[in-house]
Amino acid sequence: ALSNRLEELRQAATEAAGAVVQFRSDNNLQDLGGTGSVNIQTVSQLNSLLNAAQSRLTDVQARYRKLSQPGTDGVVPADTLDSPTLISLRSQYSVLKQQYEEMALTYGARYPKLVSTRAQLGILRAEMARETERSLQALQVDLDQAESSVSALRSQLDEAQKRVSTDDVAQVQLQELERTSQTKSALYDTFLKRVGETSEQQQISVSNLRIVTAPFPPEKRSWPPPTAVLAGGGVLAGMIFGILC
Repeated sequence: ALSNRLEELRQAATEAAGAVVQFRSDNNLQDLGGTGSVNIQTVSQLNSLLNAAQSRLTDVQARYRKLSQPGTDGVVPADTLDSPTLISLRSQYSVLKQQYEEMALTYGARYPKLVSTRAQLGILRAEMARETERSLQALQVDLDQAESSVSALRSQLDEAQKRVSTDDVAQVQLQELERTSQTKSALYDTFLKRVGETSEQQQISVSNLRIVTAPFPPEKRSWPPPTAVLAGGGVLAGMIFGILC
């Protein structure tokens, strides 16, 4: 009977401990130490990722706006360039434009060198326009990806925050399961200890015990004395008391 009861308590304690583990797993309540639960850590990580994604989106938007701004003579400002090809074209254009302006001060508009330089400047502007368009297309792809990343991270963060808000209810249920598990485990430990003590008592050896003498009823009582003795003692005590008085 003790063995059966002990097995029942052991099984109950094991099932209660398993219920705690399963509940933690089902509700993402694994304790990660100082970082809190899985859901809390997820929210923290998503916040960091979202901040980085928003920073990248802001940077791409600023670059796209600058590159889209019309420049003097159709040439984009130098501070908006991030393409090596566009930078090289812009540098060539600046040098050639300076040469053209210097010659224009001396020669007429039909001067062959001026005509040739104007044509070269037109070619450079056309090449820069094409390269600018390619850069804008590449930036548009980056912009779309950045916006999509920010949107996805915001959605994930909202879901994670909802899960964190439901953790409070789950924590209450978890605490109840943990108390039940602790109670059943303590009961099992106590019963196991008592069974061990009972087993030790049953194993005490009685093989070295023996009866020294066989018991027998007494022949006469040892106290009080017989009635005759008591009567004689009383008469004698009365005589002595009478003489003394």
